[in-house]
Amino acid sequence: RESISVEYRVVRPDGAVAVVQGRARVMLDRRGVVTKMVGTAQDVTERKRHEDFRDRFIANAAHEMRTPLAALLGFLEVLSKRRHNLPPDKIEMMMEAIGRSGERLTILLNNLLDLTRFQEGEFVISPEPVDVGHLCRSIVEEIPPPDGKRVDLRVDGDPVAVADPARLTQVLSNLLTNAYRYGGSNIALATKTSDGDVVVSVTDDGPGVEEELRSRVFDPFSRGTMSSTVGGSGLGLAIVKTLVDALGDEIWYEAPEGGGARFCVRL
Repeated sequence: RESISVEYRVVRPDGAVAVVQGRARVMLDRRGVVTKMVGTAQDVTERKRHEDFRDRFIANAAHEMRTPLAALLGFLEVLSKRRHNLPPDKIEMMMEAIGRSGERLTILLNNLLDLTRFQEGEFVISPEPVDVGHLCRSIVEEIPPPDGKRVDLRVDGDPVAVADPARLTQVLSNLLTNAYRYGGSNIALATKTSDGDVVVSVTDDGPGVEEELRSRVFDPFSRGTMSSTVGGSGLGLAIVKTLVDALGDEIWYEAPEGGGARFCVRL
């Protein structure tokens, strides 16, 4: 005679799995005899997916912040207790490490705030005709490759696309920085016009994205084995995907023949 609330899985005829929440209560007559049961069955698959994503996101964010925070607090504790007994070069090394940890925390927090704001639609998109070739040249000038790396800029004709120039700059800058960080020595930033669209690609000759990671490469904190040594917040591609979706465009990953990685944006 008690009300019930239960979640269960339903396998649909096409094989897809849904999560259903059943709620019900019994109806009694004046004598206290059960006459019937009424209730609802609600498909909560999407809600559960968002809840699972939120829980993983929070757990990953806490994990990402724990490492630089632990390093920062550890060095501060050593300095507070032993700074009078440490040589100047040791103190300088610790101060530099504290600065790096603080900078990493700042970047991570800013990216978290950006991603949250973008996903909630709290930013403005101002589309206009954009000279994509000029924009690509400007990005390479503003973000030159580090020592030992080179960028090959290939602009097909005079491509013009409707986009928000500031957001598109943010997208391509992030992809180019990723190629510098994770790719090999050769990077290509290229445009191609096809069927009324402009496709911009960033290609590198590095190890590429691990196969098991490719289906979730745009998920927050989705990082490969190189991330532990190279660094990064694990949010760059998630921010890129959110911005591209907001622009109404498309982004995808390709594994070029011969190795490497290629990210393409269709405008």
